[in-house]
Amino acid sequence: MTAGMLTLFVAWGFAFMATSSTEAGNYSSDFNTDLPAGSAIYIDAYVDSTGGVDNSGVLKLTNAVANQGGAFYLPVLDPVLPGGRG
Repeated sequence: MTAGMLTLFVAWGFAFMATSSTEAGNYSSDFNTDLPAGSAIYIDAYVDSTGGVDNSGVLKLTNAVANQGGAFYLPVLDPVLPGGRG
């Protein structure tokens, strides 16, 4: 690949990023009850009934312990188009 071709590819990439738009979905939960519908937690993650704002419920992905990992899954928030793009 020549320097001119590389410059062209980079220019096209920036032009694409500047003209495409994406939006993130909005989500909120107080975690005072069970997990929201369609969501899931994995590995070391858990919902604790205390420890959040004003001692409310909170999602904890890990504790302060070495070698832990946690994950929280939400389904597509904006299912307008395939892949959630709207």
